Amino acid sequence: MAVKIDSIRKGVRIKPPKVVLYGVGGIGKTTWAAAAPKPIFLFTEEGQGMLDVPRFEPDGKPTIQSWEQAIECLSVLHSEEHDFNTVVIDSLDFCEPLLQSYAARSRGKDGIEDFGFGKGYTFAVDDAMVMLRWLDALRDNRNMAIILICHAESKRFESPDAESYDRYKLKLHDRLAARVYDWADCVLFSNYKAHVVRDKEAFGQERKRAVGIGERIIYTEERPAFWAKNRYSLPPELPMSWGAFQDAVSRAAAAARGAGQQPDSK
Repeated sequence: MAVKIDSIRKGVRIKPPKVVLYGVGGIGKTTWAAAAPKPIFLFTEEGQGMLDVPRFEPDGKPTIQSWEQAIECLSVLHSEEHDFNTVVIDSLDFCEPLLQSYAARSRGKDGIEDFGFGKGYTFAVDDAMVMLRWLDALRDNRNMAIILICHAESKRFESPDAESYDRYKLKLHDRLAARVYDWADCVLFSNYKAHVVRDKEAFGQERKRAVGIGERIIYTEERPAFWAKNRYSLPPELPMSWGAFQDAVSRAAAAARGAGQQPDSK
């Protein structure tokens, strides 16, 4: 069918968010996701602790055992009737070995390194796109929000215009991390709020130390110390609660409407 000029639309399209939440260990990433509307979890690691949340348990196992199982779970959510509003993969970095194993096996190799010249990781990213397309379908066709949980790692960043420095990023192979970063609406970094204090010591010397009260923060904008981004004009920092994130997204949507950009009804 030919494209016609009357197919052009204006207005803000508000869809459920595609969120990647990553951060330091034990900060409460799973608890944050569990507060989202009617979540269903695909656990690739036993990280639910004492949380009682709906989850897939293929073959009676507490975690997803293969890449094929993960894709099948997403297919079931897309094709069968249910009332879940959010799909959570916990965690993405524990899912990556399943992806790499599949990328190798499906192409007749024993391991991801057997391809040589980094080709295996390129194949893994190609296969990862299948999962991302399923997640897009769940959002577009089933109106589900998407949350991907990931651990953080600190890696040296070689800046082209400054001295190199360490920064937090997704604990994934660089190629996969970049693809997931581009795909997401929000990449949120969670960490404890810390302040640096200076103690006076002998002979005029100073000693710096970090102090904090355990306050947990989500950062929504990139800084030299970490990856982050959002497509909703969120505040740079939010308390680490799903409610705070949801309220901030709602305020941003209301502001867009108030600016005269009525959301498209189609």
